[in-house]
Amino acid sequence: MYCTKCGNQIMPNSMFCTSCGSPVAQAQVNQTHQYQYQQYAEAKAKSAVSTVMGIIGFFVFGFLSLYFLGIFDNCSQPPRPTQQVIEERRGGRIGDYYLSVLGVRHIENDMIAITYEFTNLSDSTTSFMLSVKGTVFQDGIELDSPFLSPQGVDNSLSLSDIMPRKTIIVERAYYLTSTSDLVIILDRWVSVNERDRLQFTIPYRDIE
Repeated sequence: MYCTKCGNQIMPNSMFCTSCGSPVAQAQVNQTHQYQYQQYAEAKAKSAVSTVMGIIGFFVFGFLSLYFLGIFDNCSQPPRPTQQVIEERRGGRIGDYYLSVLGVRHIENDMIAITYEFTNLSDSTTSFMLSVKGTVFQDGIELDSPFLSPQGVDNSLSLSDIMPRKTIIVERAYYLTSTSDLVIILDRWVSVNERDRLQFTIPYRDIE
């Protein structure tokens, strides 16, 4: 604000000009007060907006973190069947997929083929191999799979994409190491909790 008499700059809230001593017009004082109040209101509004955006960002980040960790999968799924029920059915749900073991058969003296049923319950196209992994054990040791599909076993379907709500039958071959019972574990490649795992015990005598 400036003096209307001499043009000298006047400090805010001053009643008189420090250069010529002329009284400051009330209109100028009111204008200064209005400008200061406007500056204060704008600063307060910016601070409120920043606070609200920070809170929204915090909740969005938390929601996305829980989503990608699969926490909401546990909330949306029905109660998990007991291990006894899973063993009897030889099937269960893993996240957005349903898997079951349809059968185990000998294909050579030291080799077996396990038939899996895979249902895609997600909203996107996927394949058996990219969605879940199947590991088979004997005596606590993981069984190896042949690099090439043996005669009578078609492993190619495990890489075939299937659309949502569709089912595919997949066979995988494994080398036996003994006549002990088989333990089959099915889970997702990235698993964050026990709900993403199924385990079945197949007695050796039940292998066809």
